[in-house]
Amino acid sequence: MTRAQLQQLSQAELIEIILQQQATILQQQSLIAHLQAAVAELQEQIRRLTEPAKDASNSSIPASRTPKPNRPACQAQKKRGPKPGHEGRSRRRQEPQVIVDCRPSACEHCGSPLPQSGGKLLGTSQVVELPPVRPVVIEARR
Repeated sequence: MTRAQLQQLSQAELIEIILQQQATILQQQSLIAHLQAAVAELQEQIRRLTEPAKDASNSSIPASRTPKPNRPACQAQKKRGPKPGHEGRSRRRQEPQVIVDCRPSACEHCGSPLPQSGGKLLGTSQVVELPPVRPVVIEARR
């Protein structure tokens, strides 16, 4: 619109035009921000694709960590641990001399007191305490 056309409009019409322009500006600003983020992400991807792989000749990576030529890039790692179906072996449980019940006295989330009877046993563990070592003094006389 020209200046002459704008001067002929009423104040309410001018306010409406300004509000429409503000809405358009906000939409364009959000679109620009979105597009700038997408461009930055694409630039980062291009940078990663065009950079040479790091090895001992172009970075501080030790020679032992440099990929070997004529070998596949990633070799499948063997799974660690026992094979499927292996019977486990562990220490036999002993008859305990002391039993300690570990019960929370209050809820850890809300702090309300919990009953000290009933409940479900979630698991047990045993700790074998060795008796104190008492030295034996041997005197040899000649």
